[in-house]
Amino acid sequence: MVEYVIFASGDVGIVVGSLDRYLLWQFGRLLLIVAAGLCLIVFLADGMELLRRSAGKNGISMNVVFYMAALKLPGMLEIILPFVVLIAALVTLYRLSRTQELTIMRTAGISVWRFLVPLLIVAVALGMGRLMLLNPLAAYSSGRYEAMEAKYFRGSVDAFSVTKGGIWIRQRDGNGFSLLRAERANAVSGVLKGVTVLRVSTDNVLIERLDAQQAMLQGAFWRFSDAVRNRPGVVPEIIKVALLPTDVTLEQLQDSFSPPQTIPSWALPRYIEAMQAAGFTARRHVVYLQSIILTPLLLVVMIFIAASAALQPGRRPSLQRLIVGGLGAGFLLYFATDLVTALGISGRLPVGIAIWFVPLAAGCFACSSLFWREDG
Repeated sequence: MVEYVIFASGDVGIVVGSLDRYLLWQFGRLLLIVAAGLCLIVFLADGMELLRRSAGKNGISMNVVFYMAALKLPGMLEIILPFVVLIAALVTLYRLSRTQELTIMRTAGISVWRFLVPLLIVAVALGMGRLMLLNPLAAYSSGRYEAMEAKYFRGSVDAFSVTKGGIWIRQRDGNGFSLLRAERANAVSGVLKGVTVLRVSTDNVLIERLDAQQAMLQGAFWRFSDAVRNRPGVVPEIIKVALLPTDVTLEQLQDSFSPPQTIPSWALPRYIEAMQAAGFTARRHVVYLQSIILTPLLLVVMIFIAASAALQPGRRPSLQRLIVGGLGAGFLLYFATDLVTALGISGRLPVGIAIWFVPLAAGCFACSSLFWREDG
């Protein structure tokens, strides 16, 4: 077998032979085909759902609907990426087994660990690509989608954000909109500390400014205590109790600050620090960041699951066994990971266990199965 040295540093070299190039071509081609097929299905499904939701609403054209469906694609690709890798690996190994190519490789003394190397390299590269490229793109498109959904479907442009400067809330008002800024918040009781409110009319004219040490969310109102009201051309006055109508709920206050899917991976650590400094729990964002970092390991585990299902000793794998064993194990891993992640977000499990335990356990089990089949 001819071998080619494509990288060398001192006495260390990465040697990729013609077999590796052939496996890379087979696996890479199927990755593109599977990804394109699943993305098309997701795009059409999202488009149909948005068309259904837009029925009876004015101002929502077909272009808007399918543009929004396209904006969801990068985020959905993040979700289905492990299944893309699993299906492509299953089909690649199944086809090589059906054509006796795997039998020839193993007869020539090439172990399963050797011919899985190209697939594992691609899996790790895809995991890093999600972290550095796909996730920032998905965050931008998800943010655009959320804004368009609020505008066209919810009829609301309320916004929540957390920065080093504090907490910012933009809400609708009977005469326009109000912009609230608070230094800190108690997400459990709905109390804001160090509050400034700017009320702006529909034609962007400042109506008044309120400054208060504290504001509490009570039903459909913000309740300010000892607030200082400033109006253009009017002497400032102190108001013992001031009420500002709002449609913000306590659940929104707790959960709606920039969903983690709308924040690029490189910005998440700073955002988490800002949320914690402002008095909010950032567990959901911490779990999401850990899940992004976990991606290369998860994709490697999918390769091992595919190999365990497709590489059966002594005979070619049946298609039924491949579907039940490979896809079934992959979906089971996904749902188990999703369940344990939900427990981590709720605080019932430590974040490290919630994110890393299931993939590591599945990887150990799949590797043990391969060791048993390869080495007895």
